[in-house]
Amino acid sequence: MKPIARIQSSFSAVSLALLLAACSTLGTESEPVEGLPTSGIGPFRRLEGMETAGVAPFVFDSEPARYRDPAALPEGDGVLLYAVALDREVERDVIVRTRANDGRAFYGANVDSGHTAPTILRADQAWEGENLSGPAPLRVGNEIWLYYAGRDGVGLARSKDGLTFTKEAAPILVAGDEGIPSAPSVLLREDGTFDLLYAAGCALYEATSTDGVHFVRLDPDLTTPSLDALLRVSAPKTNLLPGEKPPFDTDCLSDPHVTTRITPAGRLQFRVLYTGFASDQTTIGFAARYGLSGALVRNDLPAFSAGLHERGPTTYERGDLLFLYVSLDKKGSRNTFPTIGAGLAPATMHLEKPAAFPESP
Repeated sequence: MKPIARIQSSFSAVSLALLLAACSTLGTESEPVEGLPTSGIGPFRRLEGMETAGVAPFVFDSEPARYRDPAALPEGDGVLLYAVALDREVERDVIVRTRANDGRAFYGANVDSGHTAPTILRADQAWEGENLSGPAPLRVGNEIWLYYAGRDGVGLARSKDGLTFTKEAAPILVAGDEGIPSAPSVLLREDGTFDLLYAAGCALYEATSTDGVHFVRLDPDLTTPSLDALLRVSAPKTNLLPGEKPPFDTDCLSDPHVTTRITPAGRLQFRVLYTGFASDQTTIGFAARYGLSGALVRNDLPAFSAGLHERGPTTYERGDLLFLYVSLDKKGSRNTFPTIGAGLAPATMHLEKPAAFPESP
């Protein structure tokens, strides 16, 4: 899927349909930005004390399973969480599913005795290699579509019940000039267009589709000869002012999580949380733009920083609250292992004790 041509696009569903067969890279035209778009999300604080069923801020943990790469999907009054786990029988990474009625007490967590989150997807296609990662669920009609990453790119599986999935026979996005795509995040626009963000080569990129299967890459800057990223690493700073902290994403970017909202001024805000890497540390960053096209503008301040190697953000909106789920490192009986923890915004809000664990995943 290497770029063949770079064409300006207005993002209408009709024009995209006409262009799909002709090229594999679409150009974009940015809406003029009046003021920075990077507001309206976070900062998040860690869950604490009795706000979790186990040890805060961890909400879905198991030392043998090593849960990580969470992806949230609202369902009814609760939330489904798709995540990567280690299958100890074969020593391979698979994708599992759990749920919580309150956003915190997840089926199959370490303190939910007798329950185990079921495996819903494992590597069994040649292109996938041995391990799966980066689950990204999306509701499409009466189905759940689950995008995910394998060795050679991004795949798609579909389900009626969210537990039994049927895969596409081939990946829906493979390596281009930017590298092998991974860590997908997908949203479905009101006009029926699918918007896919992904990581490749330590930068974030975008692709789009009219059917959710056949994607074309988007180029936010047609003035350059090659495909441009939506967001690249920050430039290092050497001459810091007193009290100023260095950028938190100077080494690499990964794990985009995309959402949209309409601002109080009536503008569409395209919002992306991501993992920033710098000097062996990771932090959750936030970038955004106004409108459906163009490069992202980053917020210089972290959206979430826990000092626990946080990565892989996903969010769940519950009333006036916004839950943030991330992979975190936790000290185990012998070694540190990955698990899933939670943050909350607004940071001034405090939660009552969690609800009972669900009876099913």
